[in-house]
Amino acid sequence: MTVSNLANVRQISVGTEHSYALLFDGMVKCWGNRADGRLGDAITTGSSLPVTVPDLTDVVQVSAGLRHTCVVLGNKTAQCWGFGEDGRLGDGYAFSRLSPVTVQGLANVRQITAGSSRTCAVLHDNTAWCWGGASYSVLIGDGDSSTQPRLTPTQVVGLTTAVQISATGQLHSCAALSSGPPKCWGVGIYRVLGTGNANHSGIPIAVTTIANAKQVETAASHTCAALNDGTAWCWGHGDDGRLGDGEKLERSSPVKVSGLSNVEHVATTGAHSCALLTDGSVKCWGKNNRGQLGDGSKIEHTTPVTVVFQTM
Repeated sequence: MTVSNLANVRQISVGTEHSYALLFDGMVKCWGNRADGRLGDAITTGSSLPVTVPDLTDVVQVSAGLRHTCVVLGNKTAQCWGFGEDGRLGDGYAFSRLSPVTVQGLANVRQITAGSSRTCAVLHDNTAWCWGGASYSVLIGDGDSSTQPRLTPTQVVGLTTAVQISATGQLHSCAALSSGPPKCWGVGIYRVLGTGNANHSGIPIAVTTIANAKQVETAASHTCAALNDGTAWCWGHGDDGRLGDGEKLERSSPVKVSGLSNVEHVATTGAHSCALLTDGSVKCWGKNNRGQLGDGSKIEHTTPVTVVFQTM
């Protein structure tokens, strides 16, 4: 179905019970649950229709997390709002905010990713920075064994050629580099770090069996990457066929998604994954009990199926 009162959309980002649309004019509209201030308009009752986030202009990217949202502005600074009691908003405090606040000490921002308890960003100098909850000391990637929240951005160790980052995995993050294999860090449960084992790592470690990833996406229990050669690879928990290799096995190293080529972008969530192809088509695989694969069925698929878009 079509979202009402929404046009000229440049980018969509979906969080937990809230959604965001970035428009071509640099404005941001959102709808859903307003708890914790996650819609950014200083109101706490939900909205089933898109509303404008006040005082936000010239936005170039939006990322909705578990209970908070962040944006990159045209002046290359970042702002966040919503739940902030673990420091994930990056303003130096552990408070929730009903409207956007500036991330402290962060400039020249290229891309931002809002996760479950933390936020990360890549700068134009190709360094990566993270902040927020550190219930596990390995989550932030700064090599510090402390479990204290990082209230302002701290630099991720050893990442100097990062081009894209994903912190949407519940307990791990990964980054694509300008060349070579992607790197991951965090809790290694389900082997989501792609290093051949289930070990944790507080600093980024290379996923050595693939190279030249242009984008990587983390989910709660698996990870996928789009490579420069147009293929897609996934690793981690394999239930429901979410890795796309025709099996339902846990994989400690990346496996190639079956039958995919010309992949532009990958997306991951709890138990399924999708890929946008260069021709504009979308293919998905994994759990399908709610019809989330978009192929007109509710049958899970261990290899990609084409999303069927209905014409109005």
